[in-house]
Amino acid sequence: MPAGSRLSCVVNIIFIETIFKPILGFTIKTKAGQVVYGCNTEITESKAAQNFQAMGAASRALQIKIDFEMNLSASDYFISLGVASQKENGPEPHDRRFDSIHMVVEPPTFLALLI
Repeated sequence: MPAGSRLSCVVNIIFIETIFKPILGFTIKTKAGQVVYGCNTEITESKAAQNFQAMGAASRALQIKIDFEMNLSASDYFISLGVASQKENGPEPHDRRFDSIHMVVEPPTFLALLI
């Protein structure tokens, strides 16, 4: 995928038990493990993120689409996904999939005329 293009990631989630105010989060990391981007439904102000917080009922199946611009340098990256919930002492993880998606970002293509 060329740098600067738009990426859509579709995530399927099935809640085995009820999770009060679930949080879906994802990070993008370099090959060396450095996080270069991250977001979650707790900090996102979109209507879809707000709706997700009300959907943690047992046996519920969801399909969530995450869209973002690939404003990254050409390299290999890994996407991690997770579902957590907010507790009194901080977030409690329920399921995490570290580095589960490998993504190759290619240099952007430019047309240039040298005179």
